[in-house]
Amino acid sequence: MKSLQEIVEGWFMQIGKEKKLELALLESKKAKVLVFGSYRLGVHFAGTDIDTICVFPTFITKEEFLENFKEFASK
Repeated sequence: MKSLQEIVEGWFMQIGKEKKLELALLESKKAKVLVFGSYRLGVHFAGTDIDTICVFPTFITKEEFLENFKEFASK
């Protein structure tokens, strides 16, 4: 099973390629998953949620994320 970080990076690369951005530019930019809350503090337990923030370069819009990421991640 892929990690959330790998899924985010794959989606980021796909969107960049669809926008016909240069590969060198895509490789120099990064998408990042940040974890916080009880999981980050190490006080989580089975059944709790994991609070995360996905950070992308500015060429990815909030609308693209909200409209496309869920479908990509579910595949």
